[in-house]
Amino acid sequence: MALKSFTVANYRSFLRPTTVELRPLTLLFGYNNSGKSALLRVLPLLANSVGEPRGAPLNLDSPAVRGAAFRELCSQLNPNQRHIDFTLEWDGASGLRSVRSYQFRVREQPGAQGEVMPPVVEHFDTEFFDQHQDNASYFKGRWQPRNVMEQARYDTRAKYQGPESEEEADILDLAFRGIKPSAEPTPPAHWMAFTSLGMQLNELRDEVQWLGSIRQLPNRSLEFRGSAPARLKENGAGVLEMLVQDKLQGGALLATLSAWFEKHTRQRLEVSAVAPRYYALTLGPLASPGVRVNVIDTGEGMAQVLPVLVAAAQARIQGSASTLTAIEQPELHLHPKLHEALADFFCVTAMRENAPCALIETHSENFLQGIQLAIVQGRLDPQRVALYWVQQIDDGSSTLELITFNDKGQPSHWPPGVFSEDTELARRILKERWKEGT
Repeated sequence: MALKSFTVANYRSFLRPTTVELRPLTLLFGYNNSGKSALLRVLPLLANSVGEPRGAPLNLDSPAVRGAAFRELCSQLNPNQRHIDFTLEWDGASGLRSVRSYQFRVREQPGAQGEVMPPVVEHFDTEFFDQHQDNASYFKGRWQPRNVMEQARYDTRAKYQGPESEEEADILDLAFRGIKPSAEPTPPAHWMAFTSLGMQLNELRDEVQWLGSIRQLPNRSLEFRGSAPARLKENGAGVLEMLVQDKLQGGALLATLSAWFEKHTRQRLEVSAVAPRYYALTLGPLASPGVRVNVIDTGEGMAQVLPVLVAAAQARIQGSASTLTAIEQPELHLHPKLHEALADFFCVTAMRENAPCALIETHSENFLQGIQLAIVQGRLDPQRVALYWVQQIDDGSSTLELITFNDKGQPSHWPPGVFSEDTELARRILKERWKEGT
């Protein structure tokens, strides 16, 4: 089941319900301090909060919150409402029993004399469909913790609507593992809904790859001890381990990456043995095969883009429609000349059958123009792209504006003044030259 969209409300600067519809290529544009990074990190936070037996729904140890307390995640524009609303919506597939939406509220629990208590799930709604039998089940419940000492157990009255009954009411004893609820024992009427929801949340946990805006350099060399991480850490750690393992298993990932470097930089990327069991990543000019330079000595641009390409290539080769790669500023430290080439890498992936989703925060106009060029040239279906302009308005809250493209790569609209900075700066330079000439 592919995630179709996510919605947040009363989160950070997003006071009102804000929905991001996910397409194979989904872009977040906007000025600094507009809320782009906070919005992109919603899915990594939720993915890190699935299945954690912490007695609290959100994993506040997740790197996605940067050490924030729950109260700091709540919108400061609504200080009397210490809660956050989340909604996940999935694309239904014909012939599958599935949960189509999961909406839940996490609220602050008041503590005595200012004591910080774990937040709790106040209520959640799910919609469950069984396409085989052409029926639908709808669950709605409100949960309250039994007592402040037992945060993982909840009582509820849940409603069930299906072909055999207008409504049934059950008292369910729920256990939450992070944001994933389960009923023990589960009444037969609810079993499939809870099972499907659990499977889909587990998939969210396993399929979200997040890269932050600051990626660490790969190791100069390392001893490979037989295994690599399944995916990169948020700071890009794990690049060398993954590529060493890939080379030893045939090199499909390494070949994909090297093809990009060869085409756009005239350099070949290789995993080189430097000692028994020790490996390093090197780049070398195609015209001088004997010259090999460690990647960390080739400049920040190459080192910073490498985790981006690894994550994107892994999604292309191993991923599916349920795979989501969330990346902050993929163009960081990269010369603008290569922004178009980087955008093209994502465009190729977006056109795959069952394409994974890339959710990208970027400030690069060249990156965007590379996507528009791919549309004009017929290499990218505009229906597979969504661009959101993220803006902070006068009251301090953030809003989203969806911008789509036609088959000529033309945007449906631009907010006033967007991308006018280069033109304005050139105008000022010409004005100053004219003044000096007079």
